[in-house]
Amino acid sequence: MKNKNDAKQHDDKGTVSKKIVDSQETSAIKPEASAVVERNDNVSDAIEADAQQKMSSVVSQSDSKVSEQAKSTVTPSTSTKISKLAVLCLLLIVVIAGIGGWGFYSLSNAVNNEQQRFTELTANNNRDIEAAKVELQQKFSQQTNQFTAQVETTVQQQQQTIEMLKEKVTELAGRRPNDWLLAEANYLVKLAGRKLWQEKDIDTARSLLTTADMRINEMNEPSLVGIRQALASDIASLQALPRDNSETLALKLDGLISQVDNLKLNMIKLPEITEGQDPQQLSESAEDWQDNLKRMWDSFSDGFITVRRRNGSVEPLMSPKQQWYLEENLKRKLMQTQLAVYRQQQTAYVHAIELSTRWILQFYDRQDSTTEFMLNELANLKKEQVSVNYPQNFNSSNLIIDALLQRNVGYNNTVDR
Repeated sequence: MKNKNDAKQHDDKGTVSKKIVDSQETSAIKPEASAVVERNDNVSDAIEADAQQKMSSVVSQSDSKVSEQAKSTVTPSTSTKISKLAVLCLLLIVVIAGIGGWGFYSLSNAVNNEQQRFTELTANNNRDIEAAKVELQQKFSQQTNQFTAQVETTVQQQQQTIEMLKEKVTELAGRRPNDWLLAEANYLVKLAGRKLWQEKDIDTARSLLTTADMRINEMNEPSLVGIRQALASDIASLQALPRDNSETLALKLDGLISQVDNLKLNMIKLPEITEGQDPQQLSESAEDWQDNLKRMWDSFSDGFITVRRRNGSVEPLMSPKQQWYLEENLKRKLMQTQLAVYRQQQTAYVHAIELSTRWILQFYDRQDSTTEFMLNELANLKKEQVSVNYPQNFNSSNLIIDALLQRNVGYNNTVDR
């Protein structure tokens, strides 16, 4: 029994030592398996081979220990004890072999899992590296294109600046001291055109052309005689235009509008009474006493009712409302005449005066002094000329611009015509 107890204690110690060895081996293998993740594929194969060698060494050591323990426990006591000990050793060998197989299987699974994780991490890293490379290439190409575009833009701007400077140098080299007088004359001619065509101011336009001629005369250059001749022609054409009397005509029409309220309408004129023999005159003959009596009765009755007969048609009077409409329409028509004067519309001007004259003749008293005054004024206004044919352009304008271009005067060698 003592030997059996010692054998059991020895077996327990062997088992505990086996578990400790397995745990130590497993703990020693785990750091190495974790290091496999950080290595490449060749290192993982070496680790797997090393793990298998260690596992086989562990199994061989456990078998040798079991055999030694079996030898030490075998005693030459009896045949029954030997058979039990052999069965126990066989069971221990089977258990140890199962534990070793399970450990080897677990270790191989762990190695395979770590290798798979390492493969996945390697693949993910490779994909990330490729994506980073593509992104970096795209950014580099974009930055390169932007930098190239900026450089090209800068070069173009510098070239334009150089060209502008060259043109300025050429312009300054070709100018003359008195060229500013020619530019001032061009400005005066343009200003005269605006005064004439926009404001219809003939006198101011003529004065501006005269001043432009004086500026060109101050230059004292024979080559500009053609420009002075054109200016003289333009000034003469302005002097030949009729004077602008639109303000005077408008004031006269305003006075006529104020006199509309003083006009007298045509009143009804009754026809003359038809003269004939008085039927109520008594006869001096005694034989006509009956007729005289009848006439006396008729004369008495005529004191109550009197009937007179007149020859000719009688026109009805206008209502006050119609009179007001007539006066307002006449005023409005005279205002239209004023508007035609300001717009220089000859046809509308004459038509409004004719219609106003027709209304006055039709509805107002011709014998009245106010009516005669308005008819005479409208007749005189009808003869006035309100439209003026202004010249479309000045002959001197294009000649001055050509001279400026020849002398390189003006921005970028261009002048608005």
